[in-house]
Amino acid sequence: MNPLEKGTLYIILVLKAVCFQAQTVKITVDMQETIAKAKEDHYGLNFHKGLSLASTDPAYKKLLAQLDPSIVRYHAAEQIKEGNDKNWLKFDTKTWDTTKIAKVLADRPSQAKVLIAITGWPRWFADPDSPKKLNMTKLDAYADFCAELVDIVNNHLGYNVTYWEPFNEKDKEGGYQGEAEMIELARIYKACRKKMLEKDPNIKMVAAAFREPFQSNVEYFLSQIKPEEMDVFSYHQYGGGKAESISEIYKRPKHLLEGAQKARKKLDAAGFTKVPLWLDEWNIFWTWKIDRETAYMVKDVGAIFDALCYKMLIESQKLDAMLAWNTADAIYGKIKKDNTGYHPGGQLLKTLRVYGTGDVKQVHSDTPEAVQAFVVKQENAQVLFLFINRSERNVKLNLYTGQWKPKNPNIEIIKIGNFGMQKEEKKWPDYTKKSIPLGKNEILGLITPGEI
Repeated sequence: MNPLEKGTLYIILVLKAVCFQAQTVKITVDMQETIAKAKEDHYGLNFHKGLSLASTDPAYKKLLAQLDPSIVRYHAAEQIKEGNDKNWLKFDTKTWDTTKIAKVLADRPSQAKVLIAITGWPRWFADPDSPKKLNMTKLDAYADFCAELVDIVNNHLGYNVTYWEPFNEKDKEGGYQGEAEMIELARIYKACRKKMLEKDPNIKMVAAAFREPFQSNVEYFLSQIKPEEMDVFSYHQYGGGKAESISEIYKRPKHLLEGAQKARKKLDAAGFTKVPLWLDEWNIFWTWKIDRETAYMVKDVGAIFDALCYKMLIESQKLDAMLAWNTADAIYGKIKKDNTGYHPGGQLLKTLRVYGTGDVKQVHSDTPEAVQAFVVKQENAQVLFLFINRSERNVKLNLYTGQWKPKNPNIEIIKIGNFGMQKEEKKWPDYTKKSIPLGKNEILGLITPGEI
């Protein structure tokens, strides 16, 4: 090899070394500045599996209890699908299956708020010319059908479920859009509300699991309803419905932030300023078919997406509750389908339920496209520093907290990724005085002891 060739090789090796050198990101936290409140109800969950007798499995129940969601939503499209394990109907008599409902709801989380979503009208209530719509000659019958479930659950079984949705995702592709149809949907809601409250005046009505209210003329629905006729407004939003690169997926939480801002703006403009806003379904993809091969939602990518959503949406203060989709399956679940443990998103949710409620502090990342941070101080002065690596490469963090430091220097370190969750103990000054390594698609948490 001649000298020129040697020089060329040397230059290439140096360039490769520089390229693979870990990026350093500076994170600054102002512990004196509170910008938002992280509430327990921000860490809710959809109980898709909860409609099935599979939810009575002891291993599943144990994992679910450890997740401890503060608010849960019983919903599955299969609730009114004959032959499905999540079906709640007796199709021969066109009535609710009280025996099955009693069994699955007996295992509901005792400390959580419970929302039951009625999927919608079974086929015998549908408009024969437009099956997605309700046959309006059967409006009273459908309202009685919804009220019957309230009567079974709260009066006969004594389960005292508070929150109810009388239908799910009926706007846009669900069959109703435009002024006349949204006014008709409001009429359906009001008829159901009236009959359901007659069975139990203590329930709270949630209107009404919209797909994307900022795009579906929801203002016409709201124009027909008084604020006192709606206890909660609920809607759904996902990152998208087509295959995306990982870097594009990490941009999608911004879409959910914009959705929350628009939904709150529409409610306020219509006079519903005091009505709570719930995002009661969310994840990366709205269709399970997209993620069958990549399985992003049950891998580290899903946990990063979730963490970015929690950060952005909680800091925005537009939402009163967030209920992720869903508890346990191979595509979306926070719990593994075979009930052997948690996917990374489940580990994240479990962590936030324990450490993630309280005062959200002001943070600044000098490279937010690489790493973002979410910092929460609880009432007992325990602090969670959550660092989210969205860069798809290993990075190093330099953490600055000004004059602030924990009174007790002993801290717990947690790492969440495809490897699961890892824990170790460190000393604050030793760990934070130097650059902190953070792996590709990894979440790092520093947890300081409480002070009171």
